[in-house]
Amino acid sequence: MNLRFSILDAFYYRREAVGVVIQVMMGILIFVIALSFVATVRSNSDDLLFGTVGGHWLIQPQTKQDVLSANSATLASLKQSSDVSTVRARVRTTLSLTNPNQDNTRPESVSVTAVGIDVEHEPDLVNNFGIDAEDLEENTVVLTSHVAEQLGVQKGDQVTFSGSTGMIVLTVFAISEPQLPSFILDSWVVMDRSFLARCIYNDEVRVSEILVDGLEGSDARQTLTALVNSLDSSAKLLSWHEASWASLGLSATIWTVLLLSVSTVVFLFICLGLTSLVYAALLSRVGDIAMIKAAGASSTRTTIFYFIQILIQYAVGYLLGVCVSLIVMTIVNISEISSSNSAFTFALGSHDLRLTFVWWVFLIPFGLGMIVSCIVLWRPVHKVCSYPLLDLLEMR
Repeated sequence: MNLRFSILDAFYYRREAVGVVIQVMMGILIFVIALSFVATVRSNSDDLLFGTVGGHWLIQPQTKQDVLSANSATLASLKQSSDVSTVRARVRTTLSLTNPNQDNTRPESVSVTAVGIDVEHEPDLVNNFGIDAEDLEENTVVLTSHVAEQLGVQKGDQVTFSGSTGMIVLTVFAISEPQLPSFILDSWVVMDRSFLARCIYNDEVRVSEILVDGLEGSDARQTLTALVNSLDSSAKLLSWHEASWASLGLSATIWTVLLLSVSTVVFLFICLGLTSLVYAALLSRVGDIAMIKAAGASSTRTTIFYFIQILIQYAVGYLLGVCVSLIVMTIVNISEISSSNSAFTFALGSHDLRLTFVWWVFLIPFGLGMIVSCIVLWRPVHKVCSYPLLDLLEMR
């Protein structure tokens, strides 16, 4: 009976009910869109960290002065023995590139991060840089557009750097605009691993890091640690969050905390504003409360009667907010808004802006709003409903 009368009463006072429903809907919309955006930022961060930049595990020398020896047999043994999905060896170092045909408007040299890779084992990096060839030739290099613009070179031009074997002349194999742009990739130049190892170490099997994908957890660490120790006593094993390049994820963490904090605070203010609206509407209906109590309803039952109305209004606002959120996310995803070179790049980089559907987040604001509103409203509503009948008629 309380439910039926509550629905009829809410419909009769639909002007106040519409205000509550709209505010709940807007709060749900803001909260859900913010959390969906957080999921998108996290996804982009993982794409960069696990795909282009690093792997689940990183094997490095104990000190910067050491290097690892990793021939094809060593890498194959590591992959087979640990049952991982991929094992990638890289040579990474800082070099100064020079354009021998530079003019006075360009810097004499540009400091870059030279990354030597095996193209066949680096599909994510190759795809990100848009390298079409099956293999990088020796004495060639792939530059990002940022580095190429600094040096003033184009595809087919020559650049030089100084290695242990002397001055090395390189041909620009391609100029890339990474699909997942980021500040860290802006300074990368990519070349053949064996060639770079010979230039730096005079030994093509020397590498500066080995990236391992496919195993996670403490058991994986024990297995890989034993394998690494048996392969090279000067090597150390790090998980991705222990490696230096894991700091790339800081940007995503900052945006996650910021968006969640702002959306939560906004939603809490909306809930507190709703309590004022609901309480004001209740005070304007003291005559109805008096009639209900005159019909024999107790103070507690009258309080429950109005709280059922609040629950109904919140539920309707929640359902509308869910529907509007899904419509907004669908429109954004269909529109294929590019986040490159815009405010949505977040240092880590992004691509087409897609809001990720995170279903469980719909329950958080609804539960949060209900708890806050009930705690704030219960005592004042119960107090009004507890007034004697004559006092209620006087307040009217």
